[in-house]
Order: sequence, then C-alpha cells, then structure tokens
Amino acid sequence: SLLTRQDGAQRDLYNVWTFDPTSVIDLDEAGAFTDLKEFVLADPSIQWASVLPLFRDVTCSYNGRIVGMPQFVSLPYMYWRRDWLARYSVSVPTSWEELLAVARKINGTDFDGDGR
Repeated sequence: SLLTRQDGAQRDLYNVWTFDPTSVIDLDEAGAFTDLKEFVLADPSIQWASVLPLFRDVTCSYNGRIVGMPQFVSLPYMYWRRDWLARYSVSVPTSWEELLAVARKINGTDFDGDGR
C-alpha cells in the first residue's frame, strides 16, 4: 500500500504523489489525504480561483476538502470536417443527440470514393 512502509509502519511514506482522480475514494478511505485548503487558499501564487471548475471542484476536491493539485490539464476536443458535413447535408452537432444522429447518418459511407 502507499501508506505502509516495508517495516509495516503506517503513514508518512510519501509527502506528494501523482494519482488518478478515480482513486480518490480508495485513497481517502485509507487516510491518505491531508486537506490542502488552508495552504492553497493562503498562497496567491497558486491562483486557485483561476483553475477550471472541473478540476478545482471535482478532480482536486473530495468531501469538501482540497486533496490534490492539477498537474496538467487534458481536455478532449472534437474536430469535424465541414466538407463531410456539407456532403451529407448535416450541420455541426450542438448536442449529444445531434452528434449521434450525424454519426448514424455518415457511419459506413464511402468517404473517399474508393468504393469501400
């Protein structure tokens, strides 16, 4: 475990580590977190209010405590080809339902005209 040294003593094995936000519950139940709120909010160089709400309020916080700091931000983007949308007479989707409708319409079609 992250919290157990080889000699079996608990805690204080690591001061900082990188973790996936999906591990927060298990790490919290193991007592791995210290609330960082007083440190983060007292240090103006961190600019906590400027951190995107998804990361500030969801991935770095748990049970009202700040339990982590974002190391890097990775946001998925979706790109589309206007020429393909025009070819199939569809608009840029603005909802998941529209995206699924566009995908159903063009999936399996011959994009490059090679007959496949």
